[in-house]
Amino acid sequence: SRETLMSLLREIVFVEPTLVGLLGGCALHAACWLAIHNWEWGGMKHIKHAVQKYLPYKTIQRNFDGDPAVELFGMEKDPGLVYVWNAGVILHHTIGGVLCLAGWYFGQPWLFRHGILTEVAGLDVLDLFYRVPLCFLAPPGPYPTSTLIKEGGKFAPYFYLQFFHHSVGMSVGFVSILYFAHLPDHQWFGFILMGGPFLAIAPGMLANLVPPEYYKVMIDTIPLGYDMNRYEGTIRGYDAMRSDPI
Repeated sequence: SRETLMSLLREIVFVEPTLVGLLGGCALHAACWLAIHNWEWGGMKHIKHAVQKYLPYKTIQRNFDGDPAVELFGMEKDPGLVYVWNAGVILHHTIGGVLCLAGWYFGQPWLFRHGILTEVAGLDVLDLFYRVPLCFLAPPGPYPTSTLIKEGGKFAPYFYLQFFHHSVGMSVGFVSILYFAHLPDHQWFGFILMGGPFLAIAPGMLANLVPPEYYKVMIDTIPLGYDMNRYEGTIRGYDAMRSDPI
C-alpha cells in the first residue's frame, strides 16, 4: 500500500536504525558515490579534466615525481594523478564531515548517519565488495583501484592499507549508526574523523601548485597537516614488512 511504501522510504531517507533503513541508506550512498568516484564517466572524470585544464598540471607532475605516494598508489605512469586522487578524497570527506557537523549542530541524528554512510557505504563497502572483486573477476577493473593490483598478482602498498582502513571503517561505522548516532559528543567526534582529512590534505595540495624549487622549500619548512601527500613513514613501514616477513 501507499502507506507502507512511504514508511519504507522514510526509513531509508532518515536512515532509521532498522534493517530496511540501514540497507536502503547504504544502497543510496553506494549508488551516489559510485557515480561521483567513477574516473571513466562520473564525477572524477570531470575533476581530473578540471585539474589538468585549470591548474598547473605539469608543475603538479614535477612535484610528485619521485614522491613515495606515487609508488604507494601505483600511479607511476602519471604521478600527477595522485593530486586528482587527493581531490576526490577531500570531496568525499568534506561532504561527510559537513553532514556529521550538521547532525550535531541541528540535533538531527539522521544527518549524522548520512555523514557516516558517506564513508562506510560510499567508500568502504564499494571498494571491498565491488571494485576490488571486479579487478579480479573482470580485469583490469575500475580505475584507479586497478592500479593497486600489479602483474603477477602483486599489490601496490596502498592495497593493504585500504583493506585495513575499510574493514575498520565498516566495523566502527555500522555500530556508530545503530547505537550512538543520537549522542552529541559522538556526533562531534564523527565530524572530526570525517572532516579532519580536509585540514590534513588541503595545505599540501596548495603547496603542489608552486614550482618544484619553491615546493621543496615549503615541505621542508612548513608542517603540512600530517603530510598526507608524501607517505614516507608508510613506505618505510611497508618496506620493513617486506624485508622482515612474519
